[in-house]
Amino acid sequence: MTSLQGTRIDIQNIFLAKLLSDLRQDLDVYRLLSVNWREIEQHRFGKDVFGHFRRRALGAVVTGICKIYEQQGNRYKYKLNSIYGIMESLRGGDAKVLNESTLERFVQNYSGLPMRNPARDALQSTIDEFKNKHSAELEKFKEARDKVIAHSEFIGLVEKLPSYDVMETFFFFAADFYEVITEAFVGCEPDFQRSNRPVKVDLGSLLQEIGVVNVKTDFE
Repeated sequence: MTSLQGTRIDIQNIFLAKLLSDLRQDLDVYRLLSVNWREIEQHRFGKDVFGHFRRRALGAVVTGICKIYEQQGNRYKYKLNSIYGIMESLRGGDAKVLNESTLERFVQNYSGLPMRNPARDALQSTIDEFKNKHSAELEKFKEARDKVIAHSEFIGLVEKLPSYDVMETFFFFAADFYEVITEAFVGCEPDFQRSNRPVKVDLGSLLQEIGVVNVKTDFE
């Protein structure tokens, strides 16, 4: 097989791209509203609706990260469109590496180790190393999803989430994984999720329209 276009892995990876796109937009909504919140609160209109959007965006970020890093396991009837769901499909097929440089760069960037064969083992080891390194933060996201978002057991738990930088770290790794699968195994050009941020542009313009002066984009 020279390409995985049209296969289950390709379809799973496309759905992963959709999850990543939603996560990127949700991160931007939460970030813009958070860094400009003090000024938003000073306006007569918009505080309540923007406060709602901010809370909902944070919940969506937590849910999105959990979906992207969900283990396949035996309890799911269908293949997940998560990193681990894609890797399970990859191990079960006869996939060949079409772009070794992309895969090698990913492995070296995140593990610091040279490529080794088989390529799927090197990719899996890199994923496992990333997850182990950030296991405590991932557990906090899962706890927030299970106890706050799904069942509302502890309202204050959202305030104990990992930092925004950690949230973006999970996004960046998953976006890079998506690109590796697209280029190295599927054999086509990826939709670069890091730069696809239309909601950030629109929300920034909207905040300016309601009177927020010098809209901030970064946490101080």
